[in-house]
Amino acid sequence: MTGVGLSLILSACSPTSGEAYLHDFEQFVERVEKYHNDYNKKDWEWADSRFRKYSEEWFRIYENDLSDSEKIKVFELKLKYTSFKSKNNLKKIYRELVEKDLNKAKENLDGYIEKNLDHDVEKIIEGAKEIGDSAVKVLEEALEKIDKKF
Repeated sequence: MTGVGLSLILSACSPTSGEAYLHDFEQFVERVEKYHNDYNKKDWEWADSRFRKYSEEWFRIYENDLSDSEKIKVFELKLKYTSFKSKNNLKKIYRELVEKDLNKAKENLDGYIEKNLDHDVEKIIEGAKEIGDSAVKVLEEALEKIDKKF
């Protein structure tokens, strides 16, 4: 492909003015906002690549064409995109941590069942018998007192 052909393809993908840049960046961030929960790894790679173009490469090209309020808008769009990206990463990190904690808890529970459960069940049964024996004794004493009164 000739340099002119490549240039035409690249220019068709890139904004042609500061106004177009800001509009396209807003559309891009709105698209990410709408679909980010369904993004897979390839979707995020595509989005990150576009985001770098908007936030760095194209911003440098059109920065002087933007008013201060438009530059603030660009900053807001960068924050908004980053929040969607971070939210996705936080979910992944949370899921990994929870999974790690659940696996550790399962290992601990399996170890407890294997090493201590039988002993603890025996202790509970002994305690229940003692409580039962005590309860029977208290009940017998109460019945004796009632019998004596009548």
